[in-house]
Amino acid sequence: MARAIIYCRTAAITAGTQLLPDSIKRQLLECINYAKTYDYEITDIVREQGNGLVINKELQNAIKKVESGEIKTIIVLNYDRISRDCQLTTTTLNEVKHHGGEIKFCNEDVSLQTVLAGKMKSAMNLCYRQLMSERIKKGIEARKQRQETARSK
Repeated sequence: MARAIIYCRTAAITAGTQLLPDSIKRQLLECINYAKTYDYEITDIVREQGNGLVINKELQNAIKKVESGEIKTIIVLNYDRISRDCQLTTTTLNEVKHHGGEIKFCNEDVSLQTVLAGKMKSAMNLCYRQLMSERIKKGIEARKQRQETARSK
């Protein structure tokens, strides 16, 4: 039985003193069911309120437990609970993998690496098309200026 931590994150806690907002409760329930289904020993459950654009403190602590060998797996509902930034999520996955661990996503039917690779490829293609478009426009403008200079001579 592999040892695992469940990680749940929400961007904001609702008004009042509610300790477990519905988002966290739902994440926790699905992660526990996932752990039972795949025979993980849950050693800790981490709940965190934090920004989705950075790696938050409790997730960093979970990664340190992977580094130390205390656990092998971090169970998360889906990849946007790690970060809303694809590059940061990829970096985090690679860091955990580098230390012999893994992040398991309850609600992802395909490999996150496949999803991110597709998104990164699409983003790179878009950037390349925009760059080429800008270069073509500059080239057309430069040709026009050369033609105008040649006419004025």
